[in-house]
Amino acid sequence: MKQVLKPALKATMFGVAKHGLGLSSDHVVKLISEVSGGDTGVATREVMPNIADIEKGMSAAVDAALKQHKNTKQSIVTFKEKLTLLVAALEESNDVKLPIFIFVDELDRCRPDYAVELLEGIKHLFGVPGVYFLVATNMNQLGESTKAIYGAGFDGHRYLKRFFDMEYFLPLPNSLAYSKSLFLNVPLPPVGLFYTGFGGSISFENYDFLPYIFSTCADHFGCSLRDQFQAMKIFEAALYSVANRRIHIHC
Repeated sequence: MKQVLKPALKATMFGVAKHGLGLSSDHVVKLISEVSGGDTGVATREVMPNIADIEKGMSAAVDAALKQHKNTKQSIVTFKEKLTLLVAALEESNDVKLPIFIFVDELDRCRPDYAVELLEGIKHLFGVPGVYFLVATNMNQLGESTKAIYGAGFDGHRYLKRFFDMEYFLPLPNSLAYSKSLFLNVPLPPVGLFYTGFGGSISFENYDFLPYIFSTCADHFGCSLRDQFQAMKIFEAALYSVANRRIHIHC
């Protein structure tokens, strides 16, 4: 019976400790080793301590986990109480208009584990009246990235919905309008320095052709908004190196 019981108890102990209490098996081994008087030859995965030592070790592990959970829970309560007092104080100030909005941008570009931890923190710590979070993210991409944490069969999209009260989907801007906005602050050379390579058959009197050509090329090559923004930065830097020289608009 001991030959059957000990391996089964060992596997159960580590499984409960790791998944139920949030402790690693190494942590439990260390706790049992301490209870056993530091005899590391006993507190290993190869040689199980006796049942009394296991009970003592698991009891210590449970007590430590519950204490940590209680401290964490109390810290969250205290933080929310302080934040509520801060919001109330700001509400009485004439210089501040509530509610408080906190913007989180490009969450989908963060590490999956960091993104999930941040959402958990927002949900548990900042859930007080007068404080709102606006999270800008690609929900599909972030949902897929959560599979790196929870496994390939995990429904990341449904999981993420628990963090958000409302969702708004922003449409992509008009390609030509976006191109015009990119050219607004670019110091351009005289319009006469631009040419098309088609001889004198095409001429321009203003800069309206530049956003049109830029947006046409961006659409053709399937450039994202970020790609277009970066391309504009390269174009702007190139203009400084070709001062007072003719510029082929397609190059």
